[in-house]
Amino acid sequence: MLHFKALILSTLFVFALSGCQTPPPLPAAVPITSIQDRFDGPGGTAVHDFVNASNACQRETSRMNQYNNAPVIPSCSSVIRCLAGKGYVSSPSGKFDAEELRIGATCTAQ
Repeated sequence: MLHFKALILSTLFVFALSGCQTPPPLPAAVPITSIQDRFDGPGGTAVHDFVNASNACQRETSRMNQYNNAPVIPSCSSVIRCLAGKGYVSSPSGKFDAEELRIGATCTAQ
C-alpha cells in the first residue's frame, strides 16, 4: 500500500511540474509609425486613398491563430509590402504622414 501511495504522489508531482512550462513570449506590437511614418503614393492620390489603402493592408495582413482563434499581429515588413503593392512607398519626405493622420497600423518589427 505504501508503494501505491508513493507512485500516486510521484505521478502527481510529475504532472504538476509539467504544467509549469510557459509558452515563449509573443513579439511586442509596435505602431508602424515607429518603423516608417511617411509614404508617397501614385500621382494624384488623395489622403483618403492612403487611409483606405492602409486600412486594407491592416486587414489583409492580419490573420487568426488556428489553435486558439486569437488575432496574430502581422509583421511591419508585410504591411509595408502590402502598401507597396498598392503603390505606396516609404519615404522620409513622403506626403502622407501616418502618425499625423493617426492611422499607424499595428505590427511587429520582425
